[in-house]
Amino acid sequence: MNPPLGVGLLLLSDTQRAAPGSMRLCADLQKLRAAALRARVVLTGGRRGIGSGPMNKALMIAALALSAFATAAAAQQAPRAAFLGIHFLDTSLGERTTAEAERVKRAEVLLVEKLTEAGRFAFVDAAPVAAEVARYDNIAHCNGCDSDFARALGADVAITGEIQKTSNLILSMSIFVRDAESGALVGGGSADMRGNTDESWSRAVSYIVRNRMLTQ
Repeated sequence: MNPPLGVGLLLLSDTQRAAPGSMRLCADLQKLRAAALRARVVLTGGRRGIGSGPMNKALMIAALALSAFATAAAAQQAPRAAFLGIHFLDTSLGERTTAEAERVKRAEVLLVEKLTEAGRFAFVDAAPVAAEVARYDNIAHCNGCDSDFARALGADVAITGEIQKTSNLILSMSIFVRDAESGALVGGGSADMRGNTDESWSRAVSYIVRNRMLTQ
């Protein structure tokens, strides 16, 4: 009897079913952990306690190896994305504040972080086109320039955003994902914000990622 082989086969069968088409590393790893638990129950005759015997060590080694496999698979499957920034459109009568400029920057960072952590996209370096992007007043609505930039960077999609401020109580955030070749809108989402605060902006980003972009 060879415990490592048995554990590996049992875990791999679940991982193979979860991996194709999946671009969410967190979901893959959750399924992997569940498979590991089922394998432990089978191999220990129903005992769920964590022991220090060779069988438990073999299980842990197999789980770690397959975790690395899931990570690599998710990275390979994730579309390459060129994130070109979020435009702030102020239609209110007030002046744009320093706090709002900082919120735009934080929203951009948070968006990329959440999508990267979820394994939804693999972001390319957009620095080579940064100077050209800056020439456009609104990168989210530039007659297809975002797709052109993404294609030049070797990305599969272009991601841009727009935050519209009607007043300090009424704002909205929209994220656009466009195909680099056709320019077609292939993803994204919108959220209304009630209040012009750090928290409301962060919640809008989280909502769009969780309830829109990760379900597409």
